[in-house]
Amino acid sequence: MKTVQRPWDWWAYHYRVVHRGQIPGIGEWDDKLIELVVAVLDLNPGDRVLDLASGSGDHARRLAALGMDVVGVEIAPSLVEYSRQQAAEQGLETIEFRAGDMRAIDYKDEFDAVLLLSCSFGFFDDETNEAMLLRIARALKQDGGRVL
Repeated sequence: MKTVQRPWDWWAYHYRVVHRGQIPGIGEWDDKLIELVVAVLDLNPGDRVLDLASGSGDHARRLAALGMDVVGVEIAPSLVEYSRQQAAEQGLETIEFRAGDMRAIDYKDEFDAVLLLSCSFGFFDDETNEAMLLRIARALKQDGGRVL
């Protein structure tokens, strides 16, 4: 029996772009999710949003299309490149995708909201999860930043 092996970045792209794009109605579900996120976090055009583990950037691009200033952080280089290409094709100018590990973010008092969507939190040990939460708290504006 032959085993097919691929690098993890190939799998990240395949799952978040190829497979995800084949899910019937995914765009409508994404629209509804962003509508809920905007309502729950009381987001407005001009708000600065950090999308951690941004994946293929679908949610971040929707927020940018609504006028928010968005930074997506994603560890998979293939997804960062895909997200940048999609944002450029859509003409979105208030969005930036950065390659990086969400455990290592180093922002201070910058964001109105931080998003952790698609079950992207809780995979690490308690100490690492707590350290990440402290980094998120530091990234939020001190006058009312929100996390979802």
